Amino acid sequence: MKQVLSLLSIAFSLFLFYTAGFGLFRPEVQRVFPFLLALVMIVLVWPASADRNRKLLRAIDGAVVLASILSMVYLIL
Repeated sequence: MKQVLSLLSIAFSLFLFYTAGFGLFRPEVQRVFPFLLALVMIVLVWPASADRNRKLLRAIDGAVVLASILSMVYLIL
């Protein structure tokens, strides 16, 4: 889990540094990509199933991450 959060944080930082130094992407990508990374990191840091060991809550966490990724990919395409 910590490795995934570290990779997402690094990707988030690199994206922001790249766009600050070399220019912007299309407005949709520029707005959606950081929002997607932030949503996924929030769910990974504070999952609904943190206090409970229930499979349903873990499935809901996974569904939230998947829905975030799919909706952002749809907006980019």
